[in-house]
Amino acid sequence: MLYAFNNCDFTKINLDKAPNHDYLIKGKWFDTGKNHEVVVKAPDLFKYHQGELIQNCFPYLSNKDREFLISGTWLEEDICKYSMMENGFCSGWDVDAEDGGPFIVKCECK
Repeated sequence: MLYAFNNCDFTKINLDKAPNHDYLIKGKWFDTGKNHEVVVKAPDLFKYHQGELIQNCFPYLSNKDREFLISGTWLEEDICKYSMMENGFCSGWDVDAEDGGPFIVKCECK
């Protein structure tokens, strides 16, 4: 979450749930400059600070949201090209899926 810690604003929200409140993390994508927001649970952020892996701390976030927190970038075309080399077909990430899971996409990669 180095990108988020250095480039985003953290705001406590849902304070009525304290100590199980949430954090709204607002920032801009490093590569596009577009605004992005992610909400994480305070206890999960604490776990991350204690050294837990990001995918274990925030399983409810999409891969895209986790990558925003880590690096601020999401290059779908790079993901697709990597899949072509590894699998022989284009596959990408459904960036809008609630579970953030992989799926087959149509692509122009060759």
